[in-house]
Amino acid sequence: MPDQNLREPLRFGDIVGQELAIAVLRASLTSGRLAHAYMFRGPSGCGKATTGRVFARYLLCSEVSEGKSQEPCGQCPSCVRFSYGTHPDFFDVGKGQRTIKIEDSHQMIEDSMKKPFLASRKVFLLRDVENMTREASNALLKALEEPPPSTCFVLTSSNPAAVPDTVISRCQAVPFRPLPVKALVHIISGLRDVTPGVALEAARFAAGSVEKALLLLDAQDGACGSHTLLEEALGESPIVQAERYSHMDAEGQRQFLDSLGVDLEKCLELSLESQSEETKKGANEGNFRFYRDCLLSVMKAKRRLERNVSPFLTFAGLFFELRQLSSQEKRSE
Repeated sequence: MPDQNLREPLRFGDIVGQELAIAVLRASLTSGRLAHAYMFRGPSGCGKATTGRVFARYLLCSEVSEGKSQEPCGQCPSCVRFSYGTHPDFFDVGKGQRTIKIEDSHQMIEDSMKKPFLASRKVFLLRDVENMTREASNALLKALEEPPPSTCFVLTSSNPAAVPDTVISRCQAVPFRPLPVKALVHIISGLRDVTPGVALEAARFAAGSVEKALLLLDAQDGACGSHTLLEEALGESPIVQAERYSHMDAEGQRQFLDSLGVDLEKCLELSLESQSEETKKGANEGNFRFYRDCLLSVMKAKRRLERNVSPFLTFAGLFFELRQLSSQEKRSE
């Protein structure tokens, strides 16, 4: 069976809310002047990696490569192998990792020097290149300066300011924007069995990110889902929980922090919306401060992981801080 989500977009026409990016990519394909490297730039959760996979379908499809079709056929060996996640000429570098290391870059360069096995070219999708180690970034730069023949690099970044200018200058920029609420509603309605009202509420709080919208929908029931997450975080020793989360893979760690952070953002929004002006000025200031400080602690933990600080130390510090904030909140009640 194919390994990807059955609702993953298969063609550019399936992607909503990123018309400019799609126009840039279509122009490259129709002109026949493909760049050796592209930089997909835009906020987290707006579809850069998803669009990168769709672009790879176009680049690898034999019907498109031979000029017989402008859309992936879905039936040639390349399309079939891609759908099953076994295409030998497609490499998804950095998926499920906090950072791309020098070993990953060396393996990528070694793979790029080999001739394509099935398609007419090789495609490398490099996710979140702002998180590459300096050594890995330098190795990538060498590959971009002297690109192997029949190879296309697709880089994604949510923070281009953290990517070396020497890397950016060797890529064709493809701009992405935060997804409009209408586009988010359309996307999450296709991914989750929810009412239009629930989809709209999640989209409003998601800041243009599909990822955040899905985390909101998956949050546990209650007026504020992060209360439940915080209660779980405070229910055991910080050391015990740090041990548990430090043994998760990078994707699991990121999802936990993202889920807690998104819920806390929603709590802040809801508390502000539900308060009267008089309440905002005094009575509930401590409650608001508690949510805000918890969110700052989560954001700090995410930054520490991105800098490759020990996961155990990162989570131990986070759970100790959350427990301290909880104690302060109780004393102020």
